[in-house]
Amino acid sequence: MAFSRCGSRLYALSRATSKKLHIYSMLTGLPLRGCELQLPLRFDKICVYPGHKDHVALIRSSAVRIISITKSFETYIAKLQPPSIPVDTDLAVSAYCWTNSGHFLVATRQGLLCTLDGATGALLSVCQAEQPITSIALTQDYLITSHIGNTLNFWELTPEALRGSSEEAANIASGAAPAPKMALSSGMFQLKKVADLESVGQSQDLGHRLLGQVASVQASTDFKDAVLTTAEGEVWTIQLPSKLRQEGQADEFEEDDMYVRAEQLQMELLCWFHTNAITCICPIGSGLQVCASADEGGRLRLWQVCRGEDPKGFRVLRFASALTSLTVESRGKYLFASTDGGCIHAISVERWSDAQVIDTQRISEVGIAKICCTASEDVPL
Repeated sequence: MAFSRCGSRLYALSRATSKKLHIYSMLTGLPLRGCELQLPLRFDKICVYPGHKDHVALIRSSAVRIISITKSFETYIAKLQPPSIPVDTDLAVSAYCWTNSGHFLVATRQGLLCTLDGATGALLSVCQAEQPITSIALTQDYLITSHIGNTLNFWELTPEALRGSSEEAANIASGAAPAPKMALSSGMFQLKKVADLESVGQSQDLGHRLLGQVASVQASTDFKDAVLTTAEGEVWTIQLPSKLRQEGQADEFEEDDMYVRAEQLQMELLCWFHTNAITCICPIGSGLQVCASADEGGRLRLWQVCRGEDPKGFRVLRFASALTSLTVESRGKYLFASTDGGCIHAISVERWSDAQVIDTQRISEVGIAKICCTASEDVPL
């Protein structure tokens, strides 16, 4: 589901028994006449153009379609625009975003960035990013793209500089012609600033380092900050560069400084979460100050119940198999974790921030459902 920016419409996809788009009026709660549209494919996401609620993009992992809506007397006419990207193209959508000019940007896991006409769905241009794009966000000043390798690029958009034909763009998308490099393009995208989050992490202590690939970037409503979410379940805030200078204040992001420094980003960890289903939680030591939690993705997290001096407040250990159960011996020095691969891992947690695996034994050909320590001898069972 998705709402229009003004809140007057609700857009909903039905996928269980039918493939349809339904549009409802939030004023009356009733479906809009003429806005029940049969779809040729099952789509996963709806993205409504913030500047006009009559332009909608439907997205699935391998296709993007534009829908235009027009008012006709007492009804509406919803039209599914024809696909502009060749259907035989090896396409895997990784990110998408509307621009202020009404263009729809689609990034692929192959590193292509496609620009579609937001009204007709026509493919206007295709360029090649240096690294595949994982997320796209738009601010008043820049288009922000996050890339594999945790690089943030800040672009100026000049839609009037779009060149080339739809046929040329389609040939590039299908692989029949090479795509121009995005960073070297003299067209719609002009690279202005670069922030390398990996290098930022190397200059900080462990508690301030970003863990995992950036999966999502969302700008705040005032466009001063952004929220980053990583594939490892961390949520960070960063300060965004801006062209505007407040009266009497120096701009931290100098206009001629392309590379953003670590201290300029002012990164702060908001929270973290498991990215897979949690299988077990186990307190460590006395006083309930530190706990361990495990998930089906093989991640073991050691974390402070109450935020202490450590700025991050947790550590992560990764295992190849799903973790099924946790137990700790009475002194709180050693934690034992069982897996669905039949292994038991012994982990030293006397200093939880420096936890290390000290031994691994495979005791079963099948997964271990439960592990516990006896109170008398602290032997794992």
